[in-house]
Amino acid sequence: MQKLQRKAGLLLHRSADDAQVSLLLKDFEDGDKILKSIIESVKAFRIAWTELLQHASGMATDFDDLYQYIHGDPDTNRRYHAATRDQLAKAKAFKECLASCRDVIIQELADVERRVGGPAKETRKHIDAFRKIIKRREDRKLDFERYKSRTVALEQKSTRSERDNNALLKHQIDLDVSEKGYEVADDHLKQSLPGLTKAIMALIPQLVNSQCMIQNTLLGHYYTALHGFCQQYGYAIPSSEWTQVQTEFDDVFPRVKRDTETIGSIAKGKAITQPFATRPDSLQTRTVTHKNGIGSRSSSNGALPAPIPAADSMPPPAYDMSLKPTRTISNNSYSRPTPSPSVASFQTSSEYYNNAPSVAGSQRTPLSPRMQSGGLRPAVSSTSLASSVAAKKKPPPPPPKRKPSGLQQEYVVAQYDFAGGEAGDLPFREGDRIRIVKKTGSINDWWEGECGGRTGSFPANYCKPM
Repeated sequence: MQKLQRKAGLLLHRSADDAQVSLLLKDFEDGDKILKSIIESVKAFRIAWTELLQHASGMATDFDDLYQYIHGDPDTNRRYHAATRDQLAKAKAFKECLASCRDVIIQELADVERRVGGPAKETRKHIDAFRKIIKRREDRKLDFERYKSRTVALEQKSTRSERDNNALLKHQIDLDVSEKGYEVADDHLKQSLPGLTKAIMALIPQLVNSQCMIQNTLLGHYYTALHGFCQQYGYAIPSSEWTQVQTEFDDVFPRVKRDTETIGSIAKGKAITQPFATRPDSLQTRTVTHKNGIGSRSSSNGALPAPIPAADSMPPPAYDMSLKPTRTISNNSYSRPTPSPSVASFQTSSEYYNNAPSVAGSQRTPLSPRMQSGGLRPAVSSTSLASSVAAKKKPPPPPPKRKPSGLQQEYVVAQYDFAGGEAGDLPFREGDRIRIVKKTGSINDWWEGECGGRTGSFPANYCKPM
């Protein structure tokens, strides 16, 4: 019960700490944050150096493998310029140089944990133990504030009953006890926190100094190994100018390119003989992909819906509620209309048979009623087949064009979902077609439209013209 009361006390107005105690607590928290940052930095430092050594060793191994003799057909080696003994020796020496450097640096990396990470973690353990003392002091403060608020509330009552007087007496006793406990806890912090904070602040420069010394040692090993290799095999220190490097590259690159292009798997590979396959735009907008991965066509008029925006695209535009008309529609329920099949999506039987795809280059003929019902004839003569084809009913003529109506209707297509937040709104889904009933001259306004048999207001910037 007391723990719940203290939790509730954290939500109330808190009194200020003593100025000296508040400053000590702030210095204590700052020291803890610095130690935590040092521990995380040491871990990242070790990971970074380990990955650097792994990549360097792998690069040297790949160089050594590339310069090796190609075993197999002798004609293959005659067509390419084999590496000289000097190149093979350089590749092998570079591999051995980085391997020995890696072994030395990995041993030095163990000192990072021993000299920096270990002391920082040990100090944080003592800090965590001292946090219990700070937590008990915070509990004493919460008890003091709770009893003080109860005492003040009863003292401010103009008329108190006998029960109130008894409660006031009890709260005053509790207030005296909690105040003494709070003062004792503050005095303990004033005595112990300065020494602990001073020790933490004195340790931090030592840890940073050790980190810098280890970093210099690692860089020294790495530089010494590479410098010795460069001196042994005549590489310039410092390196040559960029123009000289580019000139040497331009001299060597044509020969390497020519040798590479003579390799059969590269010269006649798929990347050379076939172009990059790109998906047509017509296929990208063919279907609407829902969240469950199932594609479906738009339900309005058989038209193809607009492509769905990508996950990282911009959110729907904001609409101004102040521009919304005040017209109210009583029915606020929304149910998406059942997709009705379009007239253009059906085909007559004659159109189907005229447009039926061929199989194996032969024209398929429609089945007779008897064959459709399951009865099969053993054979059909060519005369009867010709007569049946001649007796087939001619396809109907195309329907005449519709006369344009006097009133031209205007439609828009929804680009985003709109659920409608108030009565009179016209909810819709992305891809729905909306007939405009009334609109203004601005796209950043509320228009009136009809969709699925419902009429209402909708934000115009959620749609685009058809």
